[in-house]
Amino acid sequence: MDEASSMLSNEILSFIARLPKGADLNFRSIDLNSDEFFDYRKIQAREKNPLLGQRGLQYALLEPELITLELLALNKLPPSTKGRVVYSLPFVRGRREVEIFSRYVLDEARVSPKLELPKRLGVFIETPSAARFLQRYFDSGATELYIGIKDLSAIFFGCDRNDNIISDLIEIDCEEFLSYINDICEVADTIGFKVYCFVLNEYYDLFSRSLPSYVRFSVCYGDYVARNPKQLHQASS
Repeated sequence: MDEASSMLSNEILSFIARLPKGADLNFRSIDLNSDEFFDYRKIQAREKNPLLGQRGLQYALLEPELITLELLALNKLPPSTKGRVVYSLPFVRGRREVEIFSRYVLDEARVSPKLELPKRLGVFIETPSAARFLQRYFDSGATELYIGIKDLSAIFFGCDRNDNIISDLIEIDCEEFLSYINDICEVADTIGFKVYCFVLNEYYDLFSRSLPSYVRFSVCYGDYVARNPKQLHQASS
């Protein structure tokens, strides 16, 4: 564990060294889809619907040593660097996951002085249910909110974005969906979150026009997250 966390810590430092001046690193915790990483996971069978299966924070809580490894790596960063890293929890579905995460870390910290809650904790909103518990996340220590448009839109419309027959039913540009995202932003800002939006490049212009000015963006080109020249945003690991 110690050797692995040291290697991960060095990887984090290498990412930070390549960031533009003033940008921070969004360290998104492990998110293994069962169909993509089946051989690396301790599950008995391939899931029929991986999008709604064991993934994101829920999977990490089933194997908490993954969380411990990541947090140990963050704790090994130089003090001057720790403030530039946001440890973010992926594919959160409800309040219980974040509360269990916080309790787990606090319990482990009593045993291991090398483990502590991240100085900056983020939550990814990628399911409609997650958006109902923003105050709970804030009360559990989260300060930064990331809205993942790709997964959130698929579940909002109930469509598999990889199915060419029905993927056109995901109307990201419709007024109702844009209003829904706006509502999340407004509630999050009122609570005290810093709000970020992850969008595909083709939708950046749409969301930059539609969302409040305080929302920052990360623009994804396929699997690559690039710096937005118009607004300072966080790079993603």
